[in-house]
Amino acid sequence: MDSRLESVSSSALPADVVGYLRAEKGMTLKQIAAITGTTESFISRVASGQRNLTVEHLQRIEAHLQEPLPLLLLRAMPRDSFPEALQPLYDQAAELLKVLGESRQPFSGDEGGESGSAAGHGRRKVRRSA
Repeated sequence: MDSRLESVSSSALPADVVGYLRAEKGMTLKQIAAITGTTESFISRVASGQRNLTVEHLQRIEAHLQEPLPLLLLRAMPRDSFPEALQPLYDQAAELLKVLGESRQPFSGDEGGESGSAAGHGRRKVRRSA
Protein backbone atom coordinates (compact mmCIF):
# COMPACT_ATOMS: atom_id res chain seq x y z
CA MET A 1 0.00 0.00 0.00
CA ASP A 2 1.18 3.53 -0.77
CA SER A 3 2.67 4.98 2.43
CA ARG A 4 0.71 8.21 1.86
CA LEU A 5 -2.52 6.22 2.30
CA GLU A 6 -1.62 4.31 5.45
CA SER A 7 -3.41 6.82 7.65
CA VAL A 8 -6.63 6.46 5.64
CA SER A 9 -8.43 3.36 6.84
CA SER A 10 -11.67 1.99 5.44
CA SER A 11 -12.13 -0.42 8.36
CA ALA A 12 -13.50 2.43 10.50
CA LEU A 13 -15.76 3.76 7.74
CA PRO A 14 -19.11 2.67 9.24
CA ALA A 15 -18.20 4.40 12.51
CA ASP A 16 -17.08 7.42 10.50
CA VAL A 17 -20.45 7.53 8.72
CA VAL A 18 -22.30 7.54 12.04
CA GLY A 19 -19.91 10.19 13.39
CA TYR A 20 -20.47 12.34 10.29
CA LEU A 21 -24.24 12.06 10.59
CA ARG A 22 -24.08 13.06 14.24
CA ALA A 23 -21.52 15.86 13.98
CA GLU A 24 -22.27 17.38 10.58
CA LYS A 25 -25.97 16.59 10.16
CA GLY A 26 -26.95 16.94 13.83
CA MET A 27 -28.61 13.54 13.93
CA THR A 28 -29.09 11.43 17.04
CA LEU A 29 -28.47 7.68 17.29
CA LYS A 30 -32.25 7.25 17.50
CA GLN A 31 -32.78 9.19 14.24
CA ILE A 32 -30.07 7.21 12.44
CA ALA A 33 -31.62 3.98 13.70
CA ALA A 34 -35.04 5.03 12.41
CA ILE A 35 -33.63 5.85 8.97
CA THR A 36 -31.70 2.58 8.71
CA GLY A 37 -34.47 0.43 10.16
CA THR A 38 -32.28 -0.73 13.04
CA THR A 39 -32.12 -0.03 16.76
CA GLU A 40 -30.35 2.72 18.66
CA SER A 41 -28.24 0.01 20.31
CA PHE A 42 -27.14 -1.32 16.93
CA ILE A 43 -26.13 2.17 15.73
CA SER A 44 -24.24 2.71 18.97
CA ARG A 45 -22.29 -0.49 18.28
CA VAL A 46 -21.58 0.70 14.73
CA ALA A 47 -20.28 3.97 16.16
CA SER A 48 -17.95 2.07 18.47
CA GLY A 49 -16.67 -0.17 15.68
CA GLN A 50 -18.33 -3.36 16.95
CA ARG A 51 -20.86 -3.67 14.09
CA ASN A 52 -21.05 -2.61 10.45
CA LEU A 53 -23.61 -0.95 8.24
CA THR A 54 -24.92 -2.93 5.28
CA VAL A 55 -25.34 -1.60 1.76
CA GLU A 56 -29.09 -1.46 2.43
CA HIS A 57 -28.48 0.73 5.51
CA LEU A 58 -26.29 3.04 3.43
CA GLN A 59 -28.89 3.22 0.65
CA ARG A 60 -31.52 4.24 3.20
CA ILE A 61 -29.23 6.98 4.50
CA GLU A 62 -28.55 8.09 0.90
CA ALA A 63 -32.28 8.31 0.18
CA HIS A 64 -32.97 10.21 3.40
CA LEU A 65 -30.20 12.74 2.89
CA GLN A 66 -30.74 12.90 -0.88
CA GLU A 67 -26.96 12.90 -1.15
CA PRO A 68 -25.06 10.45 -3.37
CA LEU A 69 -23.63 7.56 -1.40
CA PRO A 70 -20.06 8.03 -2.70
CA LEU A 71 -20.15 11.66 -1.52
CA LEU A 72 -21.49 10.61 1.88
CA LEU A 73 -18.70 8.07 2.25
CA LEU A 74 -16.07 10.62 1.25
CA ARG A 75 -17.41 13.26 3.62
CA ALA A 76 -17.51 10.70 6.43
CA MET A 77 -13.71 10.58 6.22
CA PRO A 78 -12.51 13.96 7.48
CA ARG A 79 -10.38 15.88 4.99
CA ASP A 80 -7.64 16.35 7.57
CA SER A 81 -7.35 12.57 8.00
CA PHE A 82 -5.73 12.47 4.55
CA PRO A 83 -2.08 13.32 4.01
CA GLU A 84 -1.69 16.99 3.10
CA ALA A 85 -0.52 16.09 -0.41
CA LEU A 86 -3.83 14.28 -1.06
CA GLN A 87 -6.16 16.94 0.35
CA PRO A 88 -6.52 18.82 -2.98
CA LEU A 89 -7.61 15.52 -4.55
CA TYR A 90 -10.14 15.08 -1.73
CA ASP A 91 -11.58 18.51 -2.56
CA GLN A 92 -11.73 17.72 -6.28
CA ALA A 93 -13.40 14.36 -5.65
CA ALA A 94 -15.99 15.95 -3.34
CA GLU A 95 -16.85 18.60 -5.93
CA LEU A 96 -17.07 16.04 -8.74
CA LEU A 97 -19.29 13.72 -6.69
CA LYS A 98 -21.53 16.62 -5.74
CA VAL A 99 -21.99 17.66 -9.38
CA LEU A 100 -22.53 14.07 -10.51
CA GLY A 101 -25.02 13.53 -7.70
CA GLU A 102 -27.04 16.55 -8.77
CA SER A 103 -27.47 15.01 -12.22
CA ARG A 104 -28.55 11.52 -11.17
CA GLN A 105 -31.68 10.05 -9.63
CA PRO A 106 -31.25 8.71 -6.08
CA PHE A 107 -31.83 5.02 -5.41
CA SER A 108 -35.57 4.43 -5.12
CA GLY A 109 -35.89 0.70 -4.51
CA ASP A 110 -37.90 -1.73 -6.54
CA GLU A 111 -40.68 0.50 -7.78
CA GLY A 112 -40.51 -0.71 -11.37
CA GLY A 113 -39.34 1.25 -14.37
CA GLU A 114 -35.69 2.08 -14.76
CA SER A 115 -35.17 4.04 -11.53
CA GLY A 116 -33.74 1.04 -9.70
CA SER A 117 -31.80 -0.32 -12.67
CA ALA A 118 -28.31 0.39 -13.87
CA ALA A 119 -29.77 2.68 -16.54
CA GLY A 120 -31.48 4.74 -13.84
CA HIS A 121 -28.14 5.35 -12.16
CA GLY A 122 -26.33 6.55 -15.26
CA ARG A 123 -24.20 3.42 -15.37
CA ARG A 124 -23.40 1.46 -18.48
CA LYS A 125 -23.60 -2.27 -18.57
CA VAL A 126 -20.20 -3.81 -19.07
CA ARG A 127 -20.08 -6.69 -21.51
CA ARG A 128 -17.67 -9.40 -20.43
CA SER A 129 -16.13 -11.74 -22.92
CA ALA A 130 -16.54 -15.46 -22.31
